[in-house]
This record gives sequence, C-alpha cells and structure tokens, in this order.
Amino acid sequence: MPLSSRCLWLLLSCMLVSLFGCSSSKVTITGKILKAGKPLVVSKNTYVTL
Repeated sequence: MPLSSRCLWLLLSCMLVSLFGCSSSKVTITGKILKAGKPLVVSKNTYVTL
C-alpha cells in the first residue's frame, strides 16, 4: 500500500475515533457493587467510578 494511502486511512481512522469515542453523553448503569461479599454503601449523590 502506498504511503499516501496509508496516511489517508490513518487520518480517517483517527477522525472516526474522535467523533464516536469522545461523546459527552452520560450512561446510567444499575446493579450492585460488592466489597468483601457485602453491598458497597454510598449516598445517592455519590458517583462511583470503576
């Protein structure tokens, strides 16, 4: 594959990743987080990052 073609594919790939990989939307996930077999207790105003 010629160098200019590789550069084009790299540029397009980077553009797609930047468009779809960096969204500002929030996702809400429900479930249980366990610590030592017991539910982890946090307030409703606390954000938990995994």
